[in-house]
Amino acid sequence: MKKLKHAFAAMFLLVLTMGCQQNSANEIPLKGEQLIILEAGWNMLSSYLKTADSIQLIIENILPKVQRIEDSDGKQYQPGQPKSTLSHMQFGKGYKIKVSEACTLYIKGIQIDPATYPILLPKGTSFLAYLKQEPSLLKIELAAIIPNMHAIVDEHGLAYWPEHGIDQFDVLQPGKAYVLHMNQESILVYNTDEE
Repeated sequence: MKKLKHAFAAMFLLVLTMGCQQNSANEIPLKGEQLIILEAGWNMLSSYLKTADSIQLIIENILPKVQRIEDSDGKQYQPGQPKSTLSHMQFGKGYKIKVSEACTLYIKGIQIDPATYPILLPKGTSFLAYLKQEPSLLKIELAAIIPNMHAIVDEHGLAYWPEHGIDQFDVLQPGKAYVLHMNQESILVYNTDEE
């Protein structure tokens, strides 16, 4: 009986270990919540959460204050306008949002490890999403793409433009997006290692 208990315990440990190894590739998604403070007027917006919800559901708690949402491809959403061309917010993309007064956007979704989500950055202008949950230094996060980057601008017009020595902001913030000008197409992967 003792041998049977030891054999069962060893088999259970093996199954548990194999299950953990398999689980690392197929992790159970963690649900998360994010609060994004918006100022009256135009804001740049992104989220570190992935959601399949429509824009209407995402902005439900601030809908009366939302005037317009735009992406860098020219698609737009206006509440109550049937000709809106933007219906969902894509994970890994940034957006411009105009609100009539200061408010807080509440987003629910699935937490994604930013190190496992490469972002294709096209040549020209796009809106860069910041996918991390904590602020981080711009020069560290964007080090791999800086040689291919012309400039990056925040929602207040502050720029990091290395070829002209302009360095007006240095921290990327959760919930924010940035206007990014690339000299050539690149791929960005946010680092999740401790600095």
